[in-house]
Amino acid sequence: WVSNGAGHQWKLDLEQEVRSAALLPGGLGQDALLASGGGVWLIRDVAGNAAKRLLWDQPADAVAVAGMGRAAIAVASSGRSLILVDLETGKAQQISTPARATTLARMTRDDVFRLTTASEGPIWMIDLSQTEPRFFFVPAAGE
Repeated sequence: WVSNGAGHQWKLDLEQEVRSAALLPGGLGQDALLASGGGVWLIRDVAGNAAKRLLWDQPADAVAVAGMGRAAIAVASSGRSLILVDLETGKAQQISTPARATTLARMTRDDVFRLTTASEGPIWMIDLSQTEPRFFFVPAAGE
């Protein structure tokens, strides 16, 4: 089920449970990315016809919008890789991570995401603002 701020709900026809969702910028928030046990989905016109497109066919635990709305980034359920998908071309790129990703939290900059939490040791992040993705970390307290 998807609901909006006004309390309206729509049932989406997905076979796997949704683990994470992100709204695409622009419009009225009618387009969404979903991470599920069945993969990463782009849902256009959620409140209307709900046209869905499978972007990645492997289980994913988290999803976010990147590239100012032009890309999706997702955490593969294994936690050892990220999936970056160009929403215009559909081209997907799998990126190995230096640490097991347990979250996908946007930082202050549009294309910087936190992949781990402080309770797990160093905080690992990815910067997607350049041509090639860059990983970096913030040492844990006391290191």
